Amino acid sequence: MTENARNFLVGLTSLVSLAGLVVLLMLFGELDSVFNPRYVVTINTHDAAGLRKGSAIELNGVPIGAVDEIATQRDGPYTVRIVALISMSQRIPTDVELFADSSLLGGSATLVLEARLVPPDGAMQFLTTDGSAQINGDIRNRLMELITAELDARMTPIINALQQFSQLGDNLNRMFEAPDPDTPEAEQSPNLHTAMAQLNTVLGDVHEALELAKRWLGDEQLLADAKAAVRKANVLIDGATKTVDQYSKLAATLESDAEALTKKLLPVADDLAATLEEVRRVAQLAREGQGSIALMLNSPDLYLSLTDAAIRLERALTDLQLLVQKIRAEGIPIDFRP
Repeated sequence: MTENARNFLVGLTSLVSLAGLVVLLMLFGELDSVFNPRYVVTINTHDAAGLRKGSAIELNGVPIGAVDEIATQRDGPYTVRIVALISMSQRIPTDVELFADSSLLGGSATLVLEARLVPPDGAMQFLTTDGSAQINGDIRNRLMELITAELDARMTPIINALQQFSQLGDNLNRMFEAPDPDTPEAEQSPNLHTAMAQLNTVLGDVHEALELAKRWLGDEQLLADAKAAVRKANVLIDGATKTVDQYSKLAATLESDAEALTKKLLPVADDLAATLEEVRRVAQLAREGQGSIALMLNSPDLYLSLTDAAIRLERALTDLQLLVQKIRAEGIPIDFRP
């Protein structure tokens, strides 16, 4: 092999080695600052929440950078400082929440930044890219929050059932609670205890009524009186029934004879009407006519004269009778025959 050929192969090997080194550096992210410029964002918190150097950083699920450094700090209210390298093409809103999304199988966690909804006016503010931007706050565990949310969703029906069971227990306690003797009866709430007390009172009354019924049924005199009263009542009911039947028959008879009776009474009523009309006519003639009856009815002097004449005639007859008696007493015969 000539010297030129050997130099060519050495140079080619060096170029291939250099290219491989560049590829390896790119794969390990050592050249990201050259090909992908980034800016620094400092996160101040109390707990690293499983983050390590090189942990990925996401904004609403989109990869935007990686953790460059994690260290403790003594100054300020926060004890942990995380230096994050964010791609220059990505902007972080000032109002974000911090979460650590870790896997159940272990390994490094992922720092998740969640931005809230965009304001209605669209005026969202972003962190600066000059390296002075800071985010302060606790990093919450996304996995634990998801588990807690799922447990809350699953436990809510159980908790509601337990609350209802507790309410049921309270209601049962109130049902069996003895009433307060110092509280007026009108203000006490009814429950099973008071209902049982009322039931016992009613049963006592029923028992007393049964005892009275037994004593009544055992008294022979009362039973005899009751039987006699029942018999009398039956007799009265039978008599009332017969009377009602008789009245029913009478009503039927009157109803059947009403038409015939009406036919018989109609002529009599007509005759009575004619008679009354004739009496009215005669009375009118006597009152308004020129005869002696009208003069007697309309002139009180005639009536008085007749009365005076009747009185004098009665006196004359009396005197005549006395004279006849005196003549007879003296023995003078008197014959009034023609």
